[in-house]
Amino acid sequence: MYLECSTQAEYTIPQAKDDEAEMPKTEDGEDLGVGSTWWHTELGLKPTFSTWSQLTMLHMYILSARFRNLSTDPQPWQQHLLDHFSYDAERRMTVMHNMHARGTRNKYLKDLFIQWRGLLAAYDEGLAKNDAVLAAAIWRNVFKADENVDVKGLALVVSYVRRTLKGLDALSDEKLTHAEVGFGSPKLEESVVKLKSAMMDVPFEKAPGKDLPSKDK
Repeated sequence: MYLECSTQAEYTIPQAKDDEAEMPKTEDGEDLGVGSTWWHTELGLKPTFSTWSQLTMLHMYILSARFRNLSTDPQPWQQHLLDHFSYDAERRMTVMHNMHARGTRNKYLKDLFIQWRGLLAAYDEGLAKNDAVLAAAIWRNVFKADENVDVKGLALVVSYVRRTLKGLDALSDEKLTHAEVGFGSPKLEESVVKLKSAMMDVPFEKAPGKDLPSKDK
């Protein structure tokens, strides 16, 4: 079940096997790898440890949200998922990023745990409120609050998260706990995202929401 989460943004770093090879870097100084998943080739996210960790945690969140509705105690399932992520993240730090100092790895693992706790609250708020709030949470975490984000791509991810959660909700506990889970591709959401919202034809002043301030203010 964890592998289904971790392979979404899988990447490699060929230079990691050569101690004398120069590691390619992003503009932010991250080790830059090679990735061929939809998230890299279509959405344009860079194949880095950061991208991998955020997308793995996004899919872990989706599973964790479903675990809450299990007829048994969901806590062990959520904890095992997080444990697998921690072990895998530390392995990647060592093998792929030559991060051999245990103290440095522990610092990064602590930061990842803090990010995990934060995105749980952020994604929960988005699901409870509306797509705009969920999109903002995904934008901050997955897209690193990039001001030049592809809005269509962001909308695809939001729709994908909603659809996947709905699909898991319809899945029986037995199938879920036997790891009969598949996330599919966000590309399937293109037809939904292309649909024109009925709200586009509503005059701005008549749109639901807060009243506009009067001209006297």
